This record gives sequence, C-alpha cells and structure tokens, in this order.
Amino acid sequence: MKKLFIFLLLVIACTASHSQDFVITSVDKQVKEYGEKFDFSTPLDAYVSFQYLLAKGKNSMFRNVSSFKIQPAISKNAKDVGVPENYKNFLINQTIKGVVTYKDPVAAVVCSYQDSLYSFRYFTLEENQWLNCGEDVATGLSATYEKVKNNLGKKLLILRKINEIKQYPTDTMAFVNYLEKQGKIPQKYIIEKLIKHRIVVYGEIHRRRISWELMQEIINDPTFHKTTGTIFMELSSDKQNSINKFFSNKELDTEIIKNIFREMQLDGWYDRGGYEFLISLWKLNKSLPEKEKIRVVFADVPMPLSTLRTKEEYKDFQKNFRDRNEQMANIIEYTVKNSPDKRHNLFIVGMGHACKSPTIHKVGESPTTNYSAVYQLVERFTDDDVFSIMPHVPGANGKARGGMFDYAFAYRGNKPVAFDLHESLFGKEVYESYEDNAGTYENNYDGYVFLCPLEDEEGDYFLFDLITDDFADEIKRRTIVVDAENEKWFDVENKNITKEAMLQYFKKAVKPKRWGNI
Repeated sequence: MKKLFIFLLLVIACTASHSQDFVITSVDKQVKEYGEKFDFSTPLDAYVSFQYLLAKGKNSMFRNVSSFKIQPAISKNAKDVGVPENYKNFLINQTIKGVVTYKDPVAAVVCSYQDSLYSFRYFTLEENQWLNCGEDVATGLSATYEKVKNNLGKKLLILRKINEIKQYPTDTMAFVNYLEKQGKIPQKYIIEKLIKHRIVVYGEIHRRRISWELMQEIINDPTFHKTTGTIFMELSSDKQNSINKFFSNKELDTEIIKNIFREMQLDGWYDRGGYEFLISLWKLNKSLPEKEKIRVVFADVPMPLSTLRTKEEYKDFQKNFRDRNEQMANIIEYTVKNSPDKRHNLFIVGMGHACKSPTIHKVGESPTTNYSAVYQLVERFTDDDVFSIMPHVPGANGKARGGMFDYAFAYRGNKPVAFDLHESLFGKEVYESYEDNAGTYENNYDGYVFLCPLEDEEGDYFLFDLITDDFADEIKRRTIVVDAENEKWFDVENKNITKEAMLQYFKKAVKPKRWGNI
C-alpha cells in the first residue's frame, strides 16, 4: 500500500510538472488594435505581423517568416497578390483570445474564427525569431486549448530535430577523400552487392529517368543474370499472370504493360522508366537460356480497379485493403524462401519502403500502420541478407547536410558514384527526417548512389502512351464507383474527362526540373 501511495505521488508530481510547462496568457484584443508591424520577437508580435502579411497578400515574404521545416513547401518565387477588402477586414478584425507557450521555444496563438470555431497558429523559436509553423482549427475554446497543448509537444520534438539537422559538417575535404578512396561506379557497386547479399533493395524515386536507366545498365551487365534470378517490383500482385504472359510471349506486346499500369491507381501509373525497364528485361530474357532467365514478381497490394462495378464493391475493397509494406514483405519472404532458384534477388521499390530504421514508418510513401517493407524483411531474414540502397535526394530543406554531400560530388566533377554508408562520414551524418529518433544515414540505408547534380535533373519521365479515349472513359467510370464524379482530377469535372483534357493537364503539370525548389 505504501508503494502504491508513493507511485501516486510521483504521478501527481509529474502531471503537475508537465502542466506547469504550459503558460497561457490571456489577450482578448483584435489584431488591428496592435497596428501593422513586422516584428517576430514574440509569439504575439509574430502572429499580428503574419496576419498583416496575409491581409496585404505578401506571399513573397511567407517563406522567410516560416519554420525551417515548412519552408520547402513555400515557393521561393511566390508572387504577391491582391486581397479583397472584406477578407482583409476579416483577418485584422479577428480577436486574439490568448497565447500558449510550452517550455519556452514553442507557442500557439489562439484566435476567434467564426461562431464556436477557433483558429490557432503555431510558432517555433528559431535563431531568435518566432516563425510560423502551421495553422489549425477546433470547436469550442476549452477544446481548442486542449488540442493546442496536445500538439505543442510534437512541435517541440520537431524543433529539436530542426536544431539537430542544422548542425552541418564543416570538414569538406574529409568527404571528398572518402569518395576518392571508397567510391565505386554505381553499376559495378550494385552488382557487387547482388553477389554478396541475398536481397538487394534499390530505393527509387518514381518517374525518375536516371534511376531507371541505371537499372537497365545493371540488368544488361553480363554478370547480372548469373547472380540474380528474381526482380521484385512495387506493382500490383494481382497482375502477376499478366506479367508472366508478357515475358512468355514470343513477340513483344507492350499493351500488356500499359494495361497493368492503367490498373495501378484510379487514374493510372505513368512511370515511363519502369515501362522501358520491363521492355529491356523482356529483350534480355529472349537472349538467355531457360535456366538463366530472370523472373519478375509483383509484390504490391492487389488493385482490381477495372473489376469494381459498384460503390458497395469499392467500399468493401477499401475496407479489406492490406498494408502495403506487410504485403510486399510477405510475398518476398515466401518467394525467396521457397524458390528452387538459388540466385540472389533485386527489389526495386519507392525509397520510403526501403528504409531499415524501425523509427521511420511514415516517411515518403510508406503507410502509417506498419514499419517499412525492408525493415520487416530484415526481421524475417538477417541484416546482412538485406542490403538497402538510397539514391541522392535533397535534404529536409534544400541540399542534404547543408550542401556538403553535393559539394563533395561536385569537387570530383559530379561523376556518378556509389559507396557504403556504414562506418563512413556520410553514414554518420544526421538523417534528415522529422521522425522521432531517426538517427543517422547508416541507421536507415546501407548504400548510397549519386548519379547527377539535382539541379541538372529533368522532371518526371512521363508515360503519355497510357492516355487513350478508352482509358479516359474507364477513368470516368471509376470516378462514379468511388463517388468522385463531381471532383476535378484533370482540371475538369470527372464526369467530363476526355483524352484531350488528360493530355493537357499532364503536359502542364510535368515540371521541366524535378528539384526546382532546392
């Protein structure tokens, strides 16, 4: 009984201490009572300043007064706009109810919105400035304050990660020297890993041309088919019979692949690189003896979109939708462990699914319910069995590690290079993710591939061949099944979708440069 009493006292003390970390300052003044200002020295001043920037349409200034974390989502080239008078008045006539601060460096300003609805904007203290880091709403003042308190703890964790990320390395030549000693030609590097490891995972960025060109070089390496018997791909597993037919056909039938891609998502899957990769693999297989042919296994969740005829069928499909990471791990585990082919395996999958860390389960394209497919594969095999490679991508805000990685590559003339992350300067660097305890690069991936400077890389490599009159009609039918007939997926109401509308939309949407905002 005495122990229970002491425990209860500790709980009460911890709860009291936690509640004392929050300071609520009542305000009850309209924004306009403070007058127009540009002052980010306190949360209240920052809120008033931000409201006036909104009221004056100063879009060009939003990036500079926003948190490091959300800056990438705000264009560097945003243009100022005119703001209707009634909206200006709405912004400056709002009543600021109070300011909530938590452990000093994070805060939220709560404001009346309309009726019982309240808005609140978060601010984080970064380099002595209180910077905007997002807005939310809630119903009822007490519920609003409760929601703010629940979320400020998360904002504090993100702020701590921001501060960690911004501790950039300074010894430039150490990184260059590592590449000189340990760097390898990417094609040869991945082949070496396929010889050594049971499953090699290449974490790709979708519709990235240079990435798929590397994969084509690898499969056409004369060593590849001697060491690798199966390629797993992030495509719908219910299309396995279709891809088997594609590879067994004596004549090349690209329409089979196009139809597979049309089923990948409600509006299709437009990755030209993946399409060309499968064609190259078909041609390679035709030149190989039967026992050396390479099998392709689709590992992702089934997407039987063309067979769903009613809204009820679609709801049932959604209700029974499997976790994608677990699905891919299940198929790969079963196939590898039961295959008579003892050659090794290549798994080409989106970078988010290729992460080894158990703490990063919401990054990139990974679903929220389970750890990544590769983390699960490591659990089912061994860490040495599964070798995961990441491509060169931007960091959390611009170039990775403050541009240090890019500097090292540029110093060597931007020659393509691949290298191990384990026990390297690159691997020891902070991994630029906002997940809790994401750790370092080597905690998340085993290898790293650089192919070309980010600023030189072209935009999405797009498969326009999918778009036909028949496919436009099929998408229109699907929109009815998913109850999205009146939404706009291609800048026109879905019930009016045409081939021409789709082509116009995609040609406008595809950017000339992939990383235009670094």
